[in-house]
Amino acid sequence: MRKFDPWPLFFRREWNRNWPFLAGFAITGTFITKFSLSLTEEDAKNSPFVQRHKNKNESCVTPVAENKPGTNPRNILIMLTMPSQNSSHLPRPV
Repeated sequence: MRKFDPWPLFFRREWNRNWPFLAGFAITGTFITKFSLSLTEEDAKNSPFVQRHKNKNESCVTPVAENKPGTNPRNILIMLTMPSQNSSHLPRPV
């Protein structure tokens, strides 16, 4: 006697239930991709959002410690988690 295979039934039921979401994700992804690829450097220069966040992104670069032989991994973790002394985004002490 042949064993019952549930996979065709499962896929048919799930496809009928989920195809609207998959179609929506595909359409939304297409719109976002087309819009993103149509932006130029000139658009970025004129955008107040980009100008507002441009300086923040440049100053938030975290220094990466070099993995030298004989260094303790705990010290490297501490160096990566501690803020640098020359960070311009931190408030200055009074």
